Parts: sequence; C-alpha cells; structure tokens
Amino acid sequence: MNNQNYNGDFNQNERQTISKRLLSLIFLGAVVLAFFLGFMFNVITKVDYQPSIPNENNSKLTFEQKAYADLYEFLDKNYYKEVDKNEAFYYQLTSLVDSLGDPYTQISLVAVTPGVSNSNLTDYDEEHFEGLGISFIYEDYMIKINEVMRHSPAEKAYIYPGDNIIGVRHNGRDIIFRDEKTPQTEALLYVRGNSGDERTLIIERLDQSRRVIVVRYERFARPTVTSNIDDVTATYGYIKIHQFEEKTSLVFAEHLAILEQRLTEDQTLIIDLRDNPGGYLTTIVPIMQQFITSDHTKVIGIKASKTGKTFYYGGALAEKKPYNIKVLVDENTASASEMLAASLHYFGGYEVFGKPTYGKNVYQTTVNIPMTEQIILSLKYTEGYWFYGENNIMDKDTNPIPVTEVLPKGILTIEVPYYTKDVSLDEVNIGLESAQKYLNVYNPLLNLREDGYMDIATENAIKQFQQDMGLYPSGIYNLQTSQKMYDDYMSKLENHLFDNQIQFLLT
Repeated sequence: MNNQNYNGDFNQNERQTISKRLLSLIFLGAVVLAFFLGFMFNVITKVDYQPSIPNENNSKLTFEQKAYADLYEFLDKNYYKEVDKNEAFYYQLTSLVDSLGDPYTQISLVAVTPGVSNSNLTDYDEEHFEGLGISFIYEDYMIKINEVMRHSPAEKAYIYPGDNIIGVRHNGRDIIFRDEKTPQTEALLYVRGNSGDERTLIIERLDQSRRVIVVRYERFARPTVTSNIDDVTATYGYIKIHQFEEKTSLVFAEHLAILEQRLTEDQTLIIDLRDNPGGYLTTIVPIMQQFITSDHTKVIGIKASKTGKTFYYGGALAEKKPYNIKVLVDENTASASEMLAASLHYFGGYEVFGKPTYGKNVYQTTVNIPMTEQIILSLKYTEGYWFYGENNIMDKDTNPIPVTEVLPKGILTIEVPYYTKDVSLDEVNIGLESAQKYLNVYNPLLNLREDGYMDIATENAIKQFQQDMGLYPSGIYNLQTSQKMYDDYMSKLENHLFDNQIQFLLT
C-alpha cells in the first residue's frame, strides 16, 4: 500500500522500494506531503547540518559503528537470504530515533531531484492548492480516496471519500489501472493536472457502480486562517486558525484589520483554535503581539534543554483592544496553538472556553543532514520546552491552561456519515449506525436507536430525509442517501448556527 494521505506513514514494502530507489517519484511525494501535513508538530527552525562522524579517511570507527559493521558483514556472508544494505542502514537510523520513545522526533529520507514535482495530486503553497484536491492511497491498482478537500475540483465534481479512481479516459481509450497493472507512478501521471487542465476519470463507488467524470482542475483556497469577514451583518468577529504555517500571521493580520473596521466596543472577537495541531513559533509570535501590550516582555519562552539557551518573546501592543476577546479550544488544540491560548489568557486577561487542550509543552526543530549529493536526511527532533511568563511550563495534569468548559453538542459530536452497503429493514450495518447518529442531529425529535439495526423508526426517518433531499423515498440506506447526508453534514459544520460552542460564547 502506497500512502499519499496526511499521516505519510510508509509500510514495509514501501520502505524496501524506497531504499532501492531513493530518487523515485513516489517517495518524494509521500515525504513532502508528510513533512508539511504531519499531525501535532511544532517547527521552530529549519537548518542544514553537516555531520561530523568518523569514517575510514578521518578517524577510527567507534565501538558502536564497528559492532554494526561486523554484524552486517557476518549476516551478509552467512544469512540464507540476500541482505539489503540500504534497507539495513535505514532501519538502523529509524531504530535510533524509535529508541527515544518520543512520538514527535521523526526522520525522513528526502530525495532531491531537480525538475521533478511531487506525486501528490494537489500542489500547495500553504494558503492555496492546485490540482484535484484529494488525499488517497494507491492500492490494488486503484486510487482510493479517503478525503476530498472542501471547495476543491473533486468536491465540485461530486467525488466523495470512499470513491476509487480505477482508470482514466485518455486519447479516446479507457485505461483501467487494474487491467493494465498500471504502477502508481504511471497512474498518477494520468491523473495529475494543473489549473485549467481537464481529466476524464473513471470512478468506482462503494456500491460497485461506475461513473465517468470530467474534472476541470483549478487553483483553490485551502487557507490556514478563515473568518466571517464576508458576513457584513454579523454582530461579532470570528477568526479560526487551522494551523500555523509561515504566512499565517500575515493572513491573520489581514482578516483582523477588516474585522476591526466594524467591531464595536460591546462586541466580541472569537479566536477559534479548535483542532489546531500547532506549527511555526515564528508565526504565533506576531499574532500574539497584536493582542498583548508591550509592558509584558516575557510572554512566551523556549528553552533548549542541552544548551540551556532561553529565548523570550514579549507583547507589542500600545494599549489593550477596545472589544472583548474569547478563545475557543478543544482536546486537539496543541503545541503552538496552546502557546497562543496561554498568552491570551495569562497576559491579555481573555477567557478560554471549550475543552481542556492536548497538553504538548515541548517544541521541535527540523534539521536537514546531507547523506549524499541527492539524499537528505530530514530530522525533526524535540529540542526543549516552551513556557509562558518567567518559567511556567504548561502541563495538562498539574498546570493546564484554565478552560471554562463548554462541551460540544449536536453536529460537533458525530463523525461524518459513511456507507458500506445498502441496508434494508431488519438488517444490521455499521455504516447505518453512523447514519442514525446523523439523523438524530438532523432531527433531534427522532430519538433513533444508534446500534446500526434498521427498525421501522429508522426506515421512516430515512424515507423522510430522502424526501427532503429530493430522492426517491425508498427507506433503504443506500449510497445516494449517504452522499446527501455527507453534503449536509459538511455544510452544517461550517455554519455557526449549528455550533453550540460558538453560540454559547455569543450569549
């Protein structure tokens, strides 16, 4: 299985392929995507590093290096199968990192190939993406879609998570990847495209039906900051920071400036940090400085444990903002976003609402270590702690960020409805369980069971939903019904009227 999703994890077959062909397009795409979209990271700096390690030209081998060399030589001569030198070396590196027991310290081998773009189906520059707009895995000669980005060409073409791209129509001929045994690199070349390009995709849905879809690729927004600047009738300001990338502070400042033109002293600005995994310290500092006055000189601090070096960042505002500010967090608010929440609370005096935060009080630095002229070892490692004030280290158990509890309700408490097969009366299915939970949110008066069993009440609720959506009211939970639920679910997630936590902050 070749992962092209947001985790960027590689299985054993991939690592074996990578070790033999480190310059392959597959690996570069996976590494680049994983590098930029990994979960709960906090990059402070990126530097290049020239290692000083013994080699046969400048020093004797250390005990550890000699032990490894002797063991490898013995196995190479005596093991009954061929020993892959590159694979063994890569596992030596990963084992060293794994021995630390630190989930935030990770390594990746990056192949530097000038003129070759990555193999992901979406190119991005932090705030915008260009391409199809999906995350996926390539498995069984199919591009299996596990996420469709909002407002992307894929979404506009009614492509859904769970759909499989099984082929393309190219030069008047249908190319089915399974029939042709098309390798991933070739399949992605068929599907990749730039803004303005059109591709004819052959889609197989979860119910085994096929569709031929023409998709026009385009550049679309994937912002790290969103707000309600377009809602001119709103009586409050709202800014959500999804993640702290390099340009996030600039985009944030633009949104804030527009909102401040209409915010009055009796109105509230909500800063939403829910589901924000963190990001660049250099980004949160200028955001913090727009809300904390300059008399606070030690707001955020970081300390490198080995060197003992400590850096402080203070406020920059001449006077406090005239309007009220409320901060919204949850259990996925981590790292850099926790720094901002702590700063706003302790030095701005602003209340934090929601659920207790993740509790990540360490920061990471990324260095690039050249291995060869074309291979770089990218190491992201935990360097030290971050803290607020003089030396207050946040700890989720002993020193958490004070949060006024506002538990999520309704649409915020359920996962997106999904489909595995058609479900009729008296049948049981896990996909129907997700649909029942959704229907109880869609109509809170239903009080349906949520165990995946299709009873009369569930059948009637599905019939009513199908009728509401202009579908034939069969009462069968089918793919078309699931897709309508998905569309409605995603729409409600973006609507503040269905967000009980935001509504609580406005009361």
